[in-house]
Amino acid sequence: MKTKEHHLTKRNGWYYFQKKPFKFSLQTTDREVAVELRDKYLQDIRDYGKPVFAETTEQKVFGEVAVEFVEDFKRMIKSGERKPGTLKNYRFSLNKYILEKFGNVPIEDIKRKDIIRFRKTLPASTTNVENILTPMRSIMSYAIEMEYLKYNPFNDIKGLSKQKPKNNEPFILEEVFKILECIYHHLREFYQTLFFTGARFSEIAGLKRRYVRLDKREIEITEAYVKGETVDTKTDGSDRIVKLNNFAFEALLRQMNKNPKGMPNDYVFLSTKGNPLHPDPCGTLWRKAVKKAGLIHRPQKNTRHTFISNSLRQGENSWFVAKQCGHVSLKQINTVYSKYIPSDRDGDKLEKAYEAVKVSSNLPHQEGEVKTKVHNLAIK
Repeated sequence: MKTKEHHLTKRNGWYYFQKKPFKFSLQTTDREVAVELRDKYLQDIRDYGKPVFAETTEQKVFGEVAVEFVEDFKRMIKSGERKPGTLKNYRFSLNKYILEKFGNVPIEDIKRKDIIRFRKTLPASTTNVENILTPMRSIMSYAIEMEYLKYNPFNDIKGLSKQKPKNNEPFILEEVFKILECIYHHLREFYQTLFFTGARFSEIAGLKRRYVRLDKREIEITEAYVKGETVDTKTDGSDRIVKLNNFAFEALLRQMNKNPKGMPNDYVFLSTKGNPLHPDPCGTLWRKAVKKAGLIHRPQKNTRHTFISNSLRQGENSWFVAKQCGHVSLKQINTVYSKYIPSDRDGDKLEKAYEAVKVSSNLPHQEGEVKTKVHNLAIK
């Protein structure tokens, strides 16, 4: 005897019609509605040899659009428009979080309130929540382009306000050397290179011997090691030549001499097991070193922050610092790091230059203090 659930399957709360060769979503979570639709489609198959759909039942579910989006993304990777690492991150967010909630939901039925409620359930930091939602946002935009949607529910959703880290102040130079003294000896040259080049963890982890030019005191950064694979650098501006100061030069010289017979494509820095360095196990050793040094914990990416801020404190040219770190403009230097640029005597250099020219010229000048008459100004 046939049961009431015959030719029906249920997945993540949504009902599907299933009778070979037909299988499709009934776009309902209501059992009685599903049974009525099932009976209709069975009668259609008897009468016409196939189900007869109303226009509304051809609406795509989110999961179907996600599959189309991923295939289109693969095409863009082949053409060089997008990076494989981005797709890897998108897949993780989709498979772990998004598809479980929205995979079988008709895409037109996903509303702003549904996304906001979903966002509140994500067990992650502000940055991670936004990263998790990024592929969903992209899929909704893709659905608009393909005319599966008339309105994007993300349009009215503001991003979460980023929480300021408890302590992300850069280390001063004395603290840098304390950390290097306390870090696990196998990683000392690695972190010394990070501290004194301003490069990202993934860039130095992915550095190969053929890109180290000690004779020119420089390294070339064109690749990064991210999640187990060598990928292109983060941005177009990240491809660069990094000048080596004495501390970075000494660290790389010691490291290269540890394996003088290394091949050009060998990674410069490896774990004790001979694998490229990964931020998680390194992060554990980093935290121990910072604690042993008696300092307040800061994430290991602070090495880059420390290089930029200390360089500016010592009067290095802003453009030089920006190019060393792979910035294509001074925007971040000016907005994030301006407070580290010495300002107690701002204007002195130009003033001294003027005075030098003035003294060597025939222009009249006055020794000592210059008294300026102040006029009372008022806006009427």
